[in-house]
Amino acid sequence: MEALLRGDASTAYIYSREAAHNIYQYNPKAKIIILIRNPADFCHALHRQYLNETVEDEQDFEKALALEEERKQGRSIPKRVRVPSYLYYSERIKYYRQVKRYLDIFPRNQVLILLHEEFQNNNSEVFHQVLRFIEVRDTGFISVFYSVNVSGEPRLSWLHNRIHYSPFKNMLYKLLGGRLYTWFHKTLSSLLIRKSPRDELSTATRKRLNSQAELELGLLSEVLGVDLVKKWANDD
Repeated sequence: MEALLRGDASTAYIYSREAAHNIYQYNPKAKIIILIRNPADFCHALHRQYLNETVEDEQDFEKALALEEERKQGRSIPKRVRVPSYLYYSERIKYYRQVKRYLDIFPRNQVLILLHEEFQNNNSEVFHQVLRFIEVRDTGFISVFYSVNVSGEPRLSWLHNRIHYSPFKNMLYKLLGGRLYTWFHKTLSSLLIRKSPRDELSTATRKRLNSQAELELGLLSEVLGVDLVKKWANDD
């Protein structure tokens, strides 16, 4: 019997204190897929993403990290950020308590936790693992993999800032409707971003961020049966 499955994805769902409960209320049989990454690399990439979305206004990653305590006091908040707590980078890497929200609500066999580098290094194997998890037949078709959301920066900053300006986005949404707006805005945004590697993350910053996450990584290691402390917290 053939059927359709519907999914949605966001880095905010694991960080949210309400999302796990809301998803369960909507569909207690939902399958949850969580992809986690080396904490320092995740924060570094998230900072670049937020710069490109114009919700972060501090270009220097280490300075953005240093602003966290001030931002928690309501100061140095970028004008365009709708949820200031998204910029609390050290809070974003408290993986265990975030994953636990889902494990406390959903049966363990409905939660699949993947490591970013495993997916990056072996797309096909992890892809088929996901298909089996969501109970989709994983034979009879050819899978083609390519990079998305690669690191980049705006080609034309003034135009990029304009299309991410909330009044403009709201107007566009009203004119086009949800589905067409999403396609149009995503396509236009991608055309304005050129591939550009992020600045090298300093060894000291990498070690500091991964060390901050060490306790949480240790607890999550027990859930996964993988020593994430050895894999990430001690990573140079």
